Amino acid sequence: MKSKNTSPGIQIQHYITKKIKSFCFLRLTLYICIVVYAIIVSCPNKDNKNKIG
Repeated sequence: MKSKNTSPGIQIQHYITKKIKSFCFLRLTLYICIVVYAIIVSCPNKDNKNKIG
């Protein structure tokens, strides 16, 4: 694949926007994983507290 004759500035800008989008997606995925993990961890703890109390 040969890229069209574009100025380096546009290529850099495009590269940065691609990086930012992938970084935001990565953060979102990580955030969702943490929330799901927190829910999974907190559910058995609530059950255990109810049994003990």
